[in-house]
Amino acid sequence: MTWRAILIVAETAKGLNGKAMTAVFTGNGRRERYVLEPMAKKFNGTDKVLLLSKMPFHFRPSPGLSALKAIKIFPSMYGVTRALFLVDREHFTQKDVDNELIGALRSFGINVQSFGSPNSLKQKALIVNGFVGSHQITIYAVVLGDKKCLEENIASLIEQELGMKVKPNKKAIHTTLRQHRLDTYTLVEKANKRQLAKAFPALTSILEEIEKNDVEE
Repeated sequence: MTWRAILIVAETAKGLNGKAMTAVFTGNGRRERYVLEPMAKKFNGTDKVLLLSKMPFHFRPSPGLSALKAIKIFPSMYGVTRALFLVDREHFTQKDVDNELIGALRSFGINVQSFGSPNSLKQKALIVNGFVGSHQITIYAVVLGDKKCLEENIASLIEQELGMKVKPNKKAIHTTLRQHRLDTYTLVEKANKRQLAKAFPALTSILEEIEKNDVEE
């Protein structure tokens, strides 16, 4: 696996003119930042940005797929036509995650033109092309957790790095990491690319797609 271009995690686009930006938003709050930021630093270079900007108050929807409605403000407010959407598996009510996500996008007025999953990651990662009004957009969606949530991915990484199994919940993970003088950020920061790809297969695959498409442009 070769990761060539850095993904800078930023909260504002100020001073980042000329860099390829992908807006980041989640259906889970902002805890994914502690995974995304150190993982992004595994890349080399300086020309890519993941924009983790706070939403205006009236565009801060409830957790889950309703967060997808925020995609409509990115082209006009930030001039960004690519977005990375992170959401826990527990927010889906249907077995077919891909169809439920596409249905949610269409219900919020996104004109979906095409979609597909990279690297045989159906139901885990989805790349969607479509339109918001006259703006052509690309949405990279990542479903976190095999059955429930992000903590399952973190527990997998703990097992690889520390050689111990831990229950995939916040309390058990926090206790284990604290005993080893770590937190989620430093756990991810210390991991190698092989470990990250195994623990976060959908997220690492989507980051590679973002990097590849930016390079090609």
